[in-house]
Order: sequence, then C-alpha cells, then structure tokens
Amino acid sequence: MAVSLVKYTPQAVLNYKLKSTDGWSILNIALDFTGGVLSITQLILDCYITNNWDGIIGNPVKFGLGFISIFFDILFFYQHAAYKFSSKIQELVIVDIESSNDAGVNVIRKSESYISIGSVNENTPLIR
Repeated sequence: MAVSLVKYTPQAVLNYKLKSTDGWSILNIALDFTGGVLSITQLILDCYITNNWDGIIGNPVKFGLGFISIFFDILFFYQHAAYKFSSKIQELVIVDIESSNDAGVNVIRKSESYISIGSVNENTPLIR
C-alpha cells in the first residue's frame, strides 16, 4: 500500500502546484478507477456469496489498495475538471503601428496571430 501512496501523492501535489493537468491522460485515471471499483466489488461479492464477511477484514491489503486507488482517482478527476476546464485559450494579436498617413493618423495593421493557453503576462510563451 505504501507503493501506491508514493505513486499517487507526487502527481496530486504537482497538479496542485501547477494548477494544471496538462500532459497526462484522464483515460488512465478512468481505467484505474474502474479497477479499484471492480476490486472492492469482487471482495464484497465474494463475502456475500460465501455469507462470510471476514473476507474484507481478512484481506485488508486488497481492500486498502482499492480504497486508496478510488480516493486518489476521485481527487484526480476533480483536479482535471477544475484545472483543465478553467484555463481558457486566449488569442493575442500583435499589431504594428505605422504613422505614414499625411494627416498624422496612426495606421494599425495586423502582423501575426498567436495563441496562448492559460493566463497571459509578459513572460508567457506564445505558440503559433
């Protein structure tokens, strides 16, 4: 069970610090969640069929792994929803100002369009 905690905790902390889940697939978390639910369901069904509920207490590692898996997967689902859908794609338009007009009026022309994902400031890398 300690390996599972070591496996999940750094990812949860990193997602929280970066406020992002970019770069990893939520499908893996969905599959892991399914495995945890099926593992606990198997324990419960085995105990129900044999009418002996000591199976859950008798196999605490399997129950604990399923519970830890489900707990962290729910946390990852929440982080994915909170961070993934809150970042908006913003378009920045870079303009050049030319003052070639005889009347002294500045003419603005669009030179290039850039896309930035997330919050934008002067240090934000721009993606073409």
